[in-house]
This record gives sequence, C-alpha cells and structure tokens, in this order.
Amino acid sequence: MGLLVTAARRARGVARLAISKDASSRYMSGLPPPYTPGDTRKGISVVGAGRMGMIRAEGIIANPGTRLVSVVDPDREKATALAESSNVPAFWSLEDALTDPSCDAVWIAGPTPFHLDCIRLAANAGKAVAVEKPVAGSVEEIVQAHAICRDNDVPLYCSFQRRTDRTYEQLAAAVRKGAVGAVRSVHAIFRDHPVPSIEFLKQGGDIFHDLAPHDCDFVCFSLGLGEPNEVYATARSFLPQLEEAGVKDSAHCLFTFPSGAVFTLEMTRCSAYGYDNRIEVMGEKGMLSLGNPPSSGLEFFDSTGCSTSPPEHSFPQRFREAYAMEVGAFEEVLRGNSEPLVTCHDSCRTTHMAERASVSASSDRPVAISFDGIMSGYAS
Repeated sequence: MGLLVTAARRARGVARLAISKDASSRYMSGLPPPYTPGDTRKGISVVGAGRMGMIRAEGIIANPGTRLVSVVDPDREKATALAESSNVPAFWSLEDALTDPSCDAVWIAGPTPFHLDCIRLAANAGKAVAVEKPVAGSVEEIVQAHAICRDNDVPLYCSFQRRTDRTYEQLAAAVRKGAVGAVRSVHAIFRDHPVPSIEFLKQGGDIFHDLAPHDCDFVCFSLGLGEPNEVYATARSFLPQLEEAGVKDSAHCLFTFPSGAVFTLEMTRCSAYGYDNRIEVMGEKGMLSLGNPPSSGLEFFDSTGCSTSPPEHSFPQRFREAYAMEVGAFEEVLRGNSEPLVTCHDSCRTTHMAERASVSASSDRPVAISFDGIMSGYAS
C-alpha cells in the first residue's frame, strides 16, 4: 500500500465526509442507521466513553461501512450517556460486550494503562482491535499486544492520525519527491488546548508518551528520516497540581539522526489561544512549512491593523477529517483489503524515543538511542 494513503482511499474518505453531516445529526439525535438482517456493516464496540471514545463513536456511525454496536466504560454515567446518544447498549465490562455476536471488532479509546488488558480480552475473543496510540504503556507491552493479536490471528490497528491527515500527507509527499533535497532539520510545535483534566494527565497524560509519539512517528516514518541515535530533552511543570504529582506539562526535545539531520520538538499542555500544531522541514534546496488551518476564513481590517481567526479549538476539530479516514482505513483492514498502516516496529520505535527523551529530561543530559533488540520475542 506504500507509505501514504492511496488515492482510492482518499476518494472513499471524501465520499464518507460528504455524508457525515447527515450521519452526525443521526449521532446527535441517537439515531444511527438501524440494523437489518443481512447488514454488511462491520460491528465495532467503542471502549472508553471519554473524548476519544466520543470521536470514535461518531466516526463509526458516520462511516457507511461500519456500525457502532456498544459502548464500554466502567464509569456507568459516561457509558450510559454516550450509549444513549448513540442508541446502542452500554456495558460496564468488556467481557460482557464481547459476547455480542454482532461485534466484529473493538476500538480501544480508554486510558493507556488499560490498553493491554483490553487488547488481550478482545483478541482472545477473536475480535479485531483498533487502539489509540500508544498501543500500550511500554515497548515490552506493545510487543506483547502485537504478539497476542498475531497468535489469535486478528489485526491490531494503531491510530497515528497524521498518517491520514491530508495536509501532513502533502508535506510528506513533497519531502519524499525531493522538494527540499536532503533534510537537514525538522522543527515541530505541539501546543495543546484546552488543558486536559488533571485526572487525565495524572493517569496517562505524560507529555513524552502522550504528545511526542505523534510527531516522532511522522518524522521517522512519513518523512523517512529513519531512527535517531541521540536525544536531549528538558521538561517542567507549570501547573502546581502536576508538579506535586511529578507530571510534566511542557517539554523540549532535540533528536539527532545518523544522517546529521536534527529534529526539534516543542510541546506544552498550556496554549492560551487554540490548538497549535506546526512543522517545518528545512533541506539543502529549501524549506516546507505546515501551519495551522484557521477556525474560519474570516479576517478583519481597520485603521489599527488586521486580525485573523484563531487556530482550531482542539484536536477533534483540527483532525476531524483524519479521524474519519482512520475509521475507513480500519474498515478496509476488517474486510481483508489492506494491512494496518502502523506496524509493531513503528509503535515500538516511537515509544522508545519517548522513553529515552523522558530519561534525558530526568537526568538533564543527552542519552543515546539504540533500537537493537527492542522487539525481542516478536518477529514482525
């Protein structure tokens, strides 16, 4: 399938988006397309009723080839609210949801510490698995997760939405075609908005493991830089509650590659003006830059100057199309038409980079990065 989403898949994604307004209205009113005998849509249960669970539920309903069959969350209030708005059953345990014969797959959108257990339950029940990045909390657990799915002959699809985002695809394609020549430096900005709940940040919101993997995957895989050999990182907490819990809300990383290229990454949880994701790629022949799409095209001019619309509010708005494309990509996997975009090695690489960056920040020194043996025990 190649490194980028194919034109055919892009066309299918656009078709899905064309009907998403109507589908979204059905979602909001709790009226997804009804099930009828002979329905060929793939049944998917969403695990986790938080922000990502809501996004995935809406996307599954909006996609014409998939059907939301249930919502699972131990928080009964959250599970019931999302299930009722989607007109599907709510379950408090994944084991109960997996007994539904119309469930072909699960989409795990809960906290990272619970990913591996959910993957194991679903795979052992013969259900395909989609999971938000990271696949699990450590390289060792990621390898376990992929091995479990392999041994049960079910696919494991990991979400890295930059791989299906149209603008990031365009940037990667230009780099691969040699627009800037040999890449010398990449600089990415990831400023989150609004600040996630303190509960989320304490439970699974480590800035290195939660934010950094997105751009690490894009730089290493989509831009083709390969694997870095060293990182120097710094981090701190500006929020007192996180400082007490030992959770960092801001960080800077500098990765160096064998080619001599450098990748710098700036991250914070505390953007005051909107969701800010930008990236620049500088090479021997020029520079490519990807900015923030504005929340609207409105501009205002008067005698004092001009003003433009702010960036999108947060990631559900910024990556809405990419999330829709991911559901379509997972459907293709379920139908046996394609393999998951992200491999076990891809997931291990980004998590290993995050772990080494965290070590660097804790020790206040550069640390070497070696990928030898990180997938020990798993043949990709």
